[in-house]
Order: sequence, then C-alpha cells, then structure tokens
Amino acid sequence: MSASEPDRLARFSQWLGNLVPDATSASVILLAVVVVAALASGNSPATVGDAYYRGLWMLLPFTMQMTLILVLSAVVSATPLFQAAIVRLADLPRTLPQVVALAVGLGAAFSYAYWGLGLALAPLIAIHFSAAAERKRIPVDFPFLLAAVSASLAVWQFGLSSSAALMMATPGHFLETTVGIMSLRSTIWSLPAVLMSVAFPIGVFLLTLRLMPRSPRPLSAFHEASAVASAPDPADAPQAELQPAGGQWVVQGYVTAKAAVAIGSTAQRGLLAVGVGDHMGNFLSPFWPVLLAGIARVDFRTFFGYGVVFALLWFTLGVGIFTFVP
Repeated sequence: MSASEPDRLARFSQWLGNLVPDATSASVILLAVVVVAALASGNSPATVGDAYYRGLWMLLPFTMQMTLILVLSAVVSATPLFQAAIVRLADLPRTLPQVVALAVGLGAAFSYAYWGLGLALAPLIAIHFSAAAERKRIPVDFPFLLAAVSASLAVWQFGLSSSAALMMATPGHFLETTVGIMSLRSTIWSLPAVLMSVAFPIGVFLLTLRLMPRSPRPLSAFHEASAVASAPDPADAPQAELQPAGGQWVVQGYVTAKAAVAIGSTAQRGLLAVGVGDHMGNFLSPFWPVLLAGIARVDFRTFFGYGVVFALLWFTLGVGIFTFVP
C-alpha cells in the first residue's frame, strides 16, 4: 500500500461525511419516505396514522427498558472509578500497535459485557488514548481511532446484553408459541457467535494499523475533545446524551424465524443473522455516530466515513462465519 492510500481514505471519509444529513434530518426524511410508500400502496391516511400510533405505544415498554439501560450506563461511565481506570490504561502503550490493540480491545470488552456502557465509554477511550499517544509522540489519528473503537462496539450484538437473545431466552416472550424458548447456548454462546465476537475486534485492529492516515490529525487539533482529556474532575467530562436502541427483533422476529426455517436453517441462526444486518445499519446511518460524536465533542462527519471500511469487514465476516461455521 502506498503512503497516499490512507490519505485518500481520509479524503473519502470527509467527502462521505459531507453528504450525510444529521440524524434528526435523516429520521424525518425516512419517515416521509415510509408515509409516501404506505399511501402509494393503497392505504388511506387514516390507516397509516393508526398504524404509526399503535406501533409507537406497542414499543413503549421496550423503549423505557432501553432508556433505563442507557441512563444507568451514562451514570456509571462518569464515575471516578471508570474515568481513572481509562486514564491509567491509556498511559500503558508505548507503540502504535499497542495503542490500537488496547483501545479497540477495551471498547469491545465493555460493549460485549454491556452495550450501553461500551457506547458511553468508547469516545472517552479514544480521547484519552489519543492524548497519551500524542504526549509520547506516537502518530495516532484521533478521528480514525475514534472510528475504530466505535466499530469494536459491534460485538454487543452477540454479547451478554444482546436484547434479542435475552428476550428469546425469557419464558413468555412474544414468539414462544412459534419457536419456543431459545437457550443462550444456541444463540450468543454458539460457536459462530463467539467466533464473530473474537474475529471482528482482531480485524478492526489489523485494519486500523493498515489504514491509519500517514498524516495523522492529533487530538490537540480538536480543541473541545482535547479539553475532555485535560478535565481535572470527572464531573467536567461530557455526559452521554443517549437514546434507546431500536426494537428490530420485535418487528422482524416472526418473519425472520419463519424464513430461516423455510430455507432449512434455524430460528436461532436467523436471530444471529439479524444482528449482522442490524449493525450494518448502525455503521451506515448517522444515528449512533452522532451520539458518539456528542460525547467526544466533535462533528460526527470527521469520522463517519471510516465506518464504511469497518462495515465491509463486519459484513464479510458475518456472512462467512454464519454461512459456513456450523
């Protein structure tokens, strides 16, 4: 790879970021598209409005559960214990591979254990590791490291707080009469799910080392983010203004389970496949990058485009592992 290729990647990321609207605008645009499509399909405005109303209240209990998860995660991530631990760990690496390995590994570990905590801590990991690397004159591009740590959070799809897997393992879930109770051994603790959870962070580490821009933008070039690293009191650090994750499985579960069985697979494998597809949307839409950027105090467009690279890795590994690994 020539030295100019990573710089071309940086220009591509900036170009792509400039094309993407903010999360609120994207939500309004997509809502308008859905309404127009529903009306064009022959539904009356009253029917469309009623469907929207019923769907909103049907998902309210799940939405409140996710809100509670994220609020508690934001509170825990702001405690002196976690803040001090990240600062101390950030001071350990002495080389670029060590910086990337530990930062990506921490992001993946936190997210695997508890996705809300990983989301709240990922920007702080990128900030403090970039600050420590800059002090040691280790060439780290802050936006790219932020994108890499954010990408590592994808393992939550097969982690201990996987919403769909936990729901399907709970007696009385909405698909029990269709697929029964799914044990965690058949979903997040199955060989393909464990392999995906290990292989993807390793792939993110290798890609980051390979594609890190040769003319890195240090943390000090981003003044508000840099101020976070020098905040003397954890209370001065940014608080995560997070919103609940979508209930994709609630909407897609029945169709996915039926489709998986129809092609000779299992509903459990269908659930895991939905996790791959779900996170492709997280990589390629601005919703989660906007939240991460808010915690890091940067414009999400500075790193959003890099997510395409990690999305390709996620998709390739997901298709390969869940197709060929029994």
